[in-house]
Amino acid sequence: MFQYVYWLLACFFVVGLIFLSVDFYYWFIDRYSRYRIGRWQNHQSWIKRYNRTVIKWLPKTPPVQISDNTHLILWDKITGKFSRNCVQSWQTAGLVLGACEYTQNDTDELLKKCTKHFIDTEGMWRKKPTNVDNSMLAFSLLKYSKRSEFIRPAMDYMISIVEKFISDEDQMIIYNQRTNLRYVDTLGLVCPFLVLYAKIYKEHKYQNLAYEQIRKFNKVGLFQNTYLPAHAYEINSKLPMGVYGWGRGTGWYIIGVLDSFIEMSDSDEKNKLRSQLLAMADFYARFQRQDGGFGTFLQDKKTYDSSATAIFAYFYACCHDIFVKNEYAEISRRSLDMLKSKTRMSGKLDNCQGDTKDVGIFSTRYDSLPFAQGFGLRAYAKIQDVAAN
Repeated sequence: MFQYVYWLLACFFVVGLIFLSVDFYYWFIDRYSRYRIGRWQNHQSWIKRYNRTVIKWLPKTPPVQISDNTHLILWDKITGKFSRNCVQSWQTAGLVLGACEYTQNDTDELLKKCTKHFIDTEGMWRKKPTNVDNSMLAFSLLKYSKRSEFIRPAMDYMISIVEKFISDEDQMIIYNQRTNLRYVDTLGLVCPFLVLYAKIYKEHKYQNLAYEQIRKFNKVGLFQNTYLPAHAYEINSKLPMGVYGWGRGTGWYIIGVLDSFIEMSDSDEKNKLRSQLLAMADFYARFQRQDGGFGTFLQDKKTYDSSATAIFAYFYACCHDIFVKNEYAEISRRSLDMLKSKTRMSGKLDNCQGDTKDVGIFSTRYDSLPFAQGFGLRAYAKIQDVAAN
């Protein structure tokens, strides 16, 4: 009898020790990985290590922790609460875009490796997507691909998923089938893909669909006379949900408008988005902090988020390219300087807000985020193009 009790207690001890060891590992990494953070000799040493991290994370991107738990992390992993596939897809998308746009990388080889990882020999997804989050991954694989016809089955399948999520009530693309909310995230995740698909495969109706998403969100989802988006709005009452001016939420709005504009064929819709981009660029400039960063909430400059800052760095680099205003290039460069100061010596960008739990329920974790890492590289690549021209 006592022998069984002894072995049972021994098993509990070993299991407990394993759980504690995993928690200690993450605590140790979180605490000491920031040693000498931001102490780069120059931009070249920084971007070399930064880019190396992007390449290392492709095509199998490290999992992003979606919970804020610091204890029993192994249990979260076992029960599937540590990360989600839909979150991983847009993390990978950000990395693919950054890696392909940085001229020091072999874009053809990178795309070949990433395409092979996600798409089979018949041009279809190896693991078929089930939600609209994957649209951004589809966008990243299609944007620089030289084999657009080969991967068309996968792109067509992604379009079919998006169409399943178009609401009969207002023709808006919904984030999931269980919600009556219209999220700002969806604009950035889906609209650029729709426009790119329309351009490459000559299906103009999807450009119209993307433009209508932006137009309708502008009408209901922005704070009056500003370009501060709500996290979401409720479809029946048209009332906002969550805060206006959430940094990464504004980033999703920016990506939806900017990347859609870039891929859009000449049209009245493109001209309207061009005018809107100019107004947005002038409006958001007031929210840049003195150190070059942008906040978790834009209106509160005491907060800081590297994921928002990376998107704004990319946005203003593109705006300089479009409108040729030197002040936009300066905003982008100052944002990149801030990102450099927040990059660990391993090359990982730090201080990125973790994944949100729901509308208005924000993560308290500020760590690395592959998506932000990719957009930081997109910003650097774009501002280098500006300097070269």
